[in-house]
Amino acid sequence: MRFQKSTEYSVRCLVWMARHPDRWVSVRELAERLDLPQKYLGRLFTALSQAGILESQRGRSGGYRLQLPPDRVSVHRIIEAVGDDDWRTRCVLGFDRCDEDHPCAMHAHWGGIRDQLDRMVAQVTLATLAAEAGTRI
Repeated sequence: MRFQKSTEYSVRCLVWMARHPDRWVSVRELAERLDLPQKYLGRLFTALSQAGILESQRGRSGGYRLQLPPDRVSVHRIIEAVGDDDWRTRCVLGFDRCDEDHPCAMHAHWGGIRDQLDRMVAQVTLATLAAEAGTRI
């Protein structure tokens, strides 16, 4: 099971920003620091701003920074902001349709794990990730 790139990239950027809470940072700078595609990050930052996770400031010393304290931003909130809502219903074996009526071989086993993941993404915050992350974000 993997999140979409939108969630992966957003979490990486937001963890970096949580570690540097008073800095305004540009999309370009984050793209360079984290080796991520700048154009893609621009779209993600728009979504994260619209969701109230980031605030933006125009101008030479502007950019983006967290609008909320890192302990108030759960991974679930990030997932919702960038539109990766289908992560929990996506078939782990890659089938287009996988539900109670048309289950894959892993469907029954995946249910309990999915419930645990639901709880985890609701509980884990940027503050937790920033404190626990090693050098790779």
